[in-house]
Formats: sequence, C-alpha cells, structure tokens
Amino acid sequence: IFNRFALSSLFPALLVLLTGCAHKIKLPGDAADLSGGSLSLIHFNDGSSRLLNAGVGMEDYGGVARFATVVAKLKRKSAAAKSPLEALITVSAGNDFRAGQIFNVSLRKGIPFYDATALDIIGVDAILIADHAFDMGPDVFAKYIAGFSRTHPVFLSANLNFNGEPSLRLLSKDGTILPSTIIERGGFKFGLIGITPTDIAETSSPRRVTVNDDLAAEVQTRVNDFLEIGVKRIIVIANFDSLKKTRSFIRRISGIDLLVLGAASAWKKPCLSGYLSRSSQRFPSYPIYALDSIGRNVVLVGTPGEYCFAGRIKVYFDSDGEVATLDPSSGISKVVGDGAPNSVAPDPVVNRSVVIPLARALSTTSRSLGVSNVPLDGALNHISTRETNLGDFAADAVLWRSTALSKSYGVSLPTVVLLKSNLFKSGLPKGNISDADVFAAFSSCDSLSILEGASPADLKLLLEGMLASSGVSESGNGAFPQVAGMRFVFNPTRASGSRVKSIRLDTGDAIVLNYKVLPFAPKVNFATVGSPALEKWGIDWKSKRICNLGELPQNAVIAYLSGSAKSGALNGVISSDKYPITGLRRIMITRE
Repeated sequence: IFNRFALSSLFPALLVLLTGCAHKIKLPGDAADLSGGSLSLIHFNDGSSRLLNAGVGMEDYGGVARFATVVAKLKRKSAAAKSPLEALITVSAGNDFRAGQIFNVSLRKGIPFYDATALDIIGVDAILIADHAFDMGPDVFAKYIAGFSRTHPVFLSANLNFNGEPSLRLLSKDGTILPSTIIERGGFKFGLIGITPTDIAETSSPRRVTVNDDLAAEVQTRVNDFLEIGVKRIIVIANFDSLKKTRSFIRRISGIDLLVLGAASAWKKPCLSGYLSRSSQRFPSYPIYALDSIGRNVVLVGTPGEYCFAGRIKVYFDSDGEVATLDPSSGISKVVGDGAPNSVAPDPVVNRSVVIPLARALSTTSRSLGVSNVPLDGALNHISTRETNLGDFAADAVLWRSTALSKSYGVSLPTVVLLKSNLFKSGLPKGNISDADVFAAFSSCDSLSILEGASPADLKLLLEGMLASSGVSESGNGAFPQVAGMRFVFNPTRASGSRVKSIRLDTGDAIVLNYKVLPFAPKVNFATVGSPALEKWGIDWKSKRICNLGELPQNAVIAYLSGSAKSGALNGVISSDKYPITGLRRIMITRE
C-alpha cells in the first residue's frame, strides 16, 4: 500500500518529494480512514552535555531545565487530545552526553551522571546508542545507563554486539540494551529499531563492542519480524551524519513509517543561533520525506540538538496501520528563556537536581594539580608555526597516558605522538595550575587514539601534510605538529610535500635522512587526539587499525601533571629544566 501523507498549509514549502512532486494536503478533518489511531512522537537528539545553556553568548537559549519544560508542554498537548487511540512516545536519537568539562564534573561526582538525571526526570521511552556513546569507553557508558533509576528507558542498537564488554553484555541480557523493542500505547503496538553509525571505531572508543556494517539488511530483518507478528507501525532511530546518507539508507529498505535522525550537523541549516534568535517559530525543514525501496514515503524528522529544540510529529494511521496524514500542529519547539519570544521557565525539579549543583560544581571544585616553574607557551602564532614548551608538555602527557591505556584496549604501545596545533587554545601560567586552567588551554572533545603499524613513508607523509596545511612560513592555521618520541628537521623554503629533511625516533632509529625515507626504517605506532584525516595526506587509512582510548587529552594532561614520579609522571611540578621556554629542540628548521 502506498503511504499517504499530508500537512497543513503552515508548511507548503516543505511538501516536496525528492522527485520534486508536491504532496497533496489533506487535513485530519477531511474524509479519510483515520481509524488506526494516532501517534505523537516527541523526539530530540545531540544534547551533548549542554546542560546549562547553549554556550558563551547564548546563555538565554537552551539548557536542560528549560528543555524539560518544553517537553512537558508537548506531552500535555498530546494528553489534551483525550482520545483512547492517542499514543505518546518520547525518544532520543542519541549523543545526549559528550566528553568535556561539564561531563568531567559528572565523572568526579559518580553515578548518576547529571545528564542521566536530567533525562530520567524528563522521561524518555527509548534512547539510541549513537556514535559518541563510547567517547569515554564502554565502562563509562554502562555507568551512564546505570544512572536511570526512575524511568528505565530502553537503549537501542540493532547493529552492535556487546558480548566482548562484560558491563554492557549484562545490560543486553537483562533487556536494558536491545536491538529493537515494542511499545504498546493507545491500544496499538509500535516497533522501534535503533541503528548506530558503522564508523564508531574511528570516531569513538567502543573497545570490544563490534559493529555490523550492513545496516539495511539488519533493519529489514527487524522490520520483517515486526510485520510477521502484526506490528505495522515501525519507527527507526538513526544517527547518520548527513541527510544524503539517510535518504540513501531509506532507499534500500521498506516497511518503516518514520525515521528519527540524530546527528545535529544534518539539521543545522539555518544556523543554530540565527534560528533561535528569530521570533518565528517555524522550522524551515520539518518534516522531510524520503522514498523507500518500493516507493512508499517515509517521514524523516530531527532537530539541531544541544537541548535548544524539541520536536513533536503527530501522525494518523489508517485501518491497515499505514500513515494517512500528519497533524498540522506538528513541528519543532525552540527552547528559549529570559524574556525572549515564546520563552519558558526552567523546570524546577531539573533545575534543582541538575543545573544548580552542576553550576556550583563548575565554579567551586577546580582542583590544584601542581605548580609550573615556567610559563607554558600556547600563543597561537607560536604553537601553530613552531615547537613550544606547551606542545612538548602536552605531547609527553599524551604519550605517557596512551602508553598506560594501551594494554586495556589491546593495542600496541605508541612510539610517537603527533598533535595538531588546533588542539590548543591558550598557554598555561607560571605558578599554580588547576584543572580549570587545563580545560581552558585545550579545545578538544575527542579522545586519545593510537594508529598502529604506520610505515616510515606514512610518518613522513603525515608530517609533510601537517606542515603544508599549517602554512609554516606564514601565520599557521592549526595543523602544525607538536611531537613526542621523535625529533625532526624541516626546510620551510622547499616545496610542499618535500620539506621534512630528517626524522629520528627517541629509540635512535632513523626514519628519514636527507629528505629520503630509509629502506629499513621500522614501522611506528603513533598516538594522537581524535582520528586524523589520513586520506587527506595520501595515507591508506583503511589498512591501518585506529583505536580510540576513551580519554580526553585534558584528562591525560591532568593525570600526567598530578601523577606520581614512580609512574613516570611529574608529581605536581613542571620544571624549567624539563620544559624550558625555548622548547626541547624536537623540531628544528634548516635552510639546507
């Protein structure tokens, strides 16, 4: 049966199929078979631990307490229908927490994490296990799940296998984590399926969680299982990073009615701040439609995330369980406060349980980590064009910490470290250093990672690419390498791609000499932050193993500075002998 959809005249610009044909508008009051009940689906995605507000300069927008108020209003709107055939389901398309300073407060506090507490109060039926769920490793994700004590949502992923991770295997056995689930509301059964991005080994730290790459086959199997037992109303929750990939996926399957898409980047046009600050409540691309493999229309919804938006799509079903039409009240609600148009007050329970204690913790729990006897140079025009002592210190911290973590992740010991200078925001002062200073000095929310088995030629290609991208003879743009475990010499006057004159490891092994890779030089394992864009610099990254270690570089720096001398750390003291202001001469410039 061909799925039929309609919207009210509030959204005429949106009623365009991928083929360019307009949808015929049919209001719920028109003659139509609507005997299959209705569903109000409240959805959100990519909260990313933006619990306080939308960020610097946007303090009047977002915030999970105001978000809770908006969701409660949407739930009341559904309840006001007072129809026995009205179903209400609330879902998150994942990435509700994200590594960073705010989540670090939760880690210090322990279970329940503030992110979990907020959603537990709000009330969510299902949460997708998305790509950033494992940013801090599987064990932290398991602790996040353990924080839900009131509502016990189901965590969904049909294409992940958790047998290799004991903490998550238990949750998959007891039904907390499932590939799909059935929710019965309003006298009807709804099938929900979750799918996780297949590249999480490169973008996150799943460790021994394995991935099935054939998403279409996995989902189609689940859909067919639902249909065989009479569950006709089917929702997929996904986290593709673009609408193009989402539409391509939908064209390979059939039988689903709605797809809730996370990945806020897919929905950020117009820009987040521009849309929030305008008085208009109409979101310019909600919903979107896509054709499945047999020509049926699938309703596609999502939001730009960060607790600044909550979506509500209301669909009516016919007697066959097909979507017959959409309610004109469907749309995305903005989360704004403090006198802005359509502003809302913070939910008092979420405010009291999450926002107030979190803000207090951020302002009062900065810990002294130690003392530096020398200022660490993080001036952007320095660190993006040459070696600095902050770059040396940070690279050593990453080498020390990734070495310590490598065994638990079953990955080879790192040989060298390469850090792009866009990791750094500012320097560290002479004198006392706190964890707040460390988070202020580094910009990354990505974890440490190790790439195994890079060839000598790969290492040279990486350095050449980073030097070329940084504009070493100009002001620098963020790719200049700060290194550990090696020394290299480069000539900025030579052509791009031929600047590295020599590379020698701290082990004494020479990799490059007189601009040429030595034939018997050893392979290296390099540690870095995040997943480097290897293909950008001509490296076949698919033949390499990249393992994310589930730890922020800021936490590596904190551990290295405050750790004991016995462990190889600094025991709370950064000395001018170990990190002189002029650097350690790991990177030298030549004109020869």
